[in-house]
Amino acid sequence: MEELKIKPLFDRVIIQHIEAEEILKNGISLPDNIENTLAQGKVMAIGNEVTQFKVGDTILHQRGEGDDLYIDGEPYIIMPERTVKAVI
Repeated sequence: MEELKIKPLFDRVIIQHIEAEEILKNGISLPDNIENTLAQGKVMAIGNEVTQFKVGDTILHQRGEGDDLYIDGEPYIIMPERTVKAVI
């Protein structure tokens, strides 16, 4: 995984969106209606106050939370740690 050219501050995390899988690799299945509210992402960078996960983790986050940004033309989302719902 390539290191980003940007480091989030405080409790912020930068994620890259992952298309949701019907059944996740660890056996957790997500109901159809959850796709409208939760999204999967891969943690790409974390601020120094983030304590619940690390770079490389796959997370579930509230869809629509955070701010979109583009780094070298690639889309990412930056959001506070508290908006992450689970590590999967």
